[in-house]
Amino acid sequence: MVASFHIRPAIPEDTPVLLQLIIDLAQYENSADSAKATPEILRQNLFETPFAHALLAFSGPADAPGEAIGVCVYFFNFSTWTGRPGLYVRSFDPI
Repeated sequence: MVASFHIRPAIPEDTPVLLQLIIDLAQYENSADSAKATPEILRQNLFETPFAHALLAFSGPADAPGEAIGVCVYFFNFSTWTGRPGLYVRSFDPI
């Protein structure tokens, strides 16, 4: 059975796709004016000094990827109250 999608870590060349998915989500949530990310900001904060990480889902198998169908952005945090690390995950797919 061939997978109908695949997931891989985002790379700097994915920045336009990431930004478009973010804009699509903001528009869907009627908050287009709240999306302030730019290609430069995303490149800086995801790839140059990685404060967060992103995974992209694409239609089709890895050897013949199709369009981007979803994204997951995650970053590690730390709770001073519990003294424990955590993980924040935000995932979405285009509507």
